[in-house]
Amino acid sequence: DLGIARAEVQALGAAGAEGDFQLRVTAPISGVVAERSFVPGGRVEAGEPLFVVVDAARVWVRAQLPAATAARLEPGSLATFTADGLGRVFETTRVVSVGSVVDPQTRTVQALYEVPNPNGSLRIGQFVQALVPVGGTVTGVAIPNSAIVDDNGTAVAYVQTGGESFERRVLVLAERDAFHTIVTSGVRPGEMVVSTGAYQVRLASLSGSEFAGGHAH
Repeated sequence: DLGIARAEVQALGAAGAEGDFQLRVTAPISGVVAERSFVPGGRVEAGEPLFVVVDAARVWVRAQLPAATAARLEPGSLATFTADGLGRVFETTRVVSVGSVVDPQTRTVQALYEVPNPNGSLRIGQFVQALVPVGGTVTGVAIPNSAIVDDNGTAVAYVQTGGESFERRVLVLAERDAFHTIVTSGVRPGEMVVSTGAYQVRLASLSGSEFAGGHAH
């Protein structure tokens, strides 16, 4: 029995002196060891997990979608998302899968998206806020999201009326993505809105007099 056991270990690629075999364990992917589930020097059984290896160069984003929203997903439509503390919008590159079963606890359907992560800024297990396009495309007047200011619960934008003069406009918002929002009222085609420094323009307008300044775009 001992001879058979030694032969089996050697068949797996083990090397070493008589009775002191060492077996090299090679991970199927490159990456970093995120978890070790054994004690050095201890015994392990066949099939028992030894390490968790993570390749963070390309990660998956798991979006939990309401069932009605999942039914309206266009084939191949890609999501965008933001993560706390990173200060930028990430774009997914591929739809991995869209679930066909509603989770009985959350009443949502899971969609998986792939996103490159070459510098490792996204962490495994991190929560993100995703925007998933549904229902096809729409047309209308679109302004940058940075131009929309929350004025005590009212969405407003500041339109350049001439020189360094600006006018406050109350907006009626419609569809949006990670970069732009459709407005059905408040801004007309061709008008210039403040997209950088809109909040500073709002502060200047609170003086009650004719205000100017800000950075118009």
